[in-house]
Amino acid sequence: MSAPGTASSLEEDRLLLEQVKSGQEAPLVELYRRLKPEFVYWLSSNYSLPFETAEEIFQLVMVLFYENVMNQKLSELNSSLKTYLFAIGKNKALEFQRKKQKISFMEDLSVYHDRADEAMEEQELELQKETTLQQVARAMEALNEGCRKIISLFYYNKSSMRDIMAAMGYATEAVARNQRYRCVQKLKTLLQAS
Repeated sequence: MSAPGTASSLEEDRLLLEQVKSGQEAPLVELYRRLKPEFVYWLSSNYSLPFETAEEIFQLVMVLFYENVMNQKLSELNSSLKTYLFAIGKNKALEFQRKKQKISFMEDLSVYHDRADEAMEEQELELQKETTLQQVARAMEALNEGCRKIISLFYYNKSSMRDIMAAMGYATEAVARNQRYRCVQKLKTLLQAS
């Protein structure tokens, strides 16, 4: 074959086009084999595409070329097949990059929204926590002194039932446990009422 871009090369490309139109596969296979390495290298280096993506685009370009020939969208050549195929490849590479940028932008936007949602949820949880703490404080004030002391010893000081028994002057741990249960039930009732 002649050097690309020469009159002889254009004639060879026109002949190849006619052969593909007539249903011959061998010229298409030869074109594929001849252009693939250069095309893939050109796309990956000029458009910063991964090698695999450049190969996929080459596959797509060859399919589009074949479809255009068979649908008579490409009936005659004004330039070499290489020029024609590389132009399609360039457009597909740019299209790929636009989609990638759009996806990247959408992912960035999604991350921003996720972070904003998380911040709002944290603020809501903090507000709920503060409201709950205020309700518990009011309910604790409504309890008698003994219940307040038992609940404080058990939940805030993490005292054992034996220590609560001693601090409150109860006869047994079971009495301390029963009294703690009654106090917690009173606290729950007060919280539900608020």
